[in-house]
Parts: sequence; structure tokens; C-alpha cells
Amino acid sequence: MLVARRPNLLYLADTDDRADVKQRTPHGLDTADTHHTAKSFTFDSRGALYFQEGTFHQSPISTPLGIVRNNNGCVWRFEPLTWKVDRYVAFDFANP
Repeated sequence: MLVARRPNLLYLADTDDRADVKQRTPHGLDTADTHHTAKSFTFDSRGALYFQEGTFHQSPISTPLGIVRNNNGCVWRFEPLTWKVDRYVAFDFANP
């Protein structure tokens, strides 16, 4: 299970009745404006996670592959198997 707990995305796995595995995935989600924070999570057929951030967010998403920066609203794409993060669609003018 992936959980948004800004500034992090967390991967939680259950082997009994609790989240036994807790791993921080890409982190750096902006925490400034709570009603524009990471939202609208969905997966595509290949397992990539898409989510949105609203305007005023300046998120530098940090992964083992490097940092991906965004100014204002965008749709992020995260591949959990490779940890690749991209700005899928940038909305530098308004909220997605």
C-alpha cells in the first residue's frame, strides 16, 4: 500500500495484522498549502502511480535516481519498481 504522508510517500506492507514493512519512497512533497497537497492517486495498467499537486507547490521530489523539481501544479508519475519519477503534465498556470 502507498500512503501519502507529506513530505513523503510511504510503502507499507503487511505480513500479519500490522504494517510490518515501512519504506519511504520518493520524498519531497511540498507541505505549504494543505488543500493543494498530493491527491487524486491512480495506477495505470503497468503499475505506475499518478497523482496531482495544486498551484503554489514547489516540490523537489528526491529519489535514488536524482531530484525532479516542479513549480506550481502538476501531475506526477512514479514507477514503484524502478523509482523513476517524472512530471507527467505540468500546469504552471493553474490547478490541475
